[in-house]
Amino acid sequence: MNVLVVSQDVDELARAVDGVKLAFESEIHTADSAEEMRSKMLADGEPFDVIIVDGDLQPRGGYAALYEMRATEDLHGREPTPAIVLGERVQDVWLAQWARADGTVAKPVDPFVLARCARRAVRRSTQAA
Repeated sequence: MNVLVVSQDVDELARAVDGVKLAFESEIHTADSAEEMRSKMLADGEPFDVIIVDGDLQPRGGYAALYEMRATEDLHGREPTPAIVLGERVQDVWLAQWARADGTVAKPVDPFVLARCARRAVRRSTQAA
C-alpha cells in the first residue's frame, strides 16, 4: 500500500501517520503543502493507493487541493484515488463532499478512527473497481 499524508501541522501529520500504520502495511510518503502533494502525485512511479489531506493547508486549503486532484483524475480518465480529509469543524463536511472525499476525520486526529476510515475507503474503492 502506497500512502500520501499531507499536513503542515506536525502533530496532525504524526497522528495521521500512526493511523495509516494501524490500517495498512504501507510505504508512507508525506508532504506539507498542496504544491508538494501535486508534485508527488504527478511524479513517475507507483501511484498512491490512499491520500490523506489536511483540510487546513495554507494558502488554498486541502479541500481545494483534493478538488483539483479529482478534476485531474477525471481529465485523464483515471479511477479516483481513495482520499480522506482531516477537518477542523463539523460544518466543513460539505466542503469534503464538494471535493469528493471518500471520508472525513475530525481533528485532532484519533489514529484508530483514521485507520477505520482509511480501510473503509479502500474497501469501497476496491469493490467499485
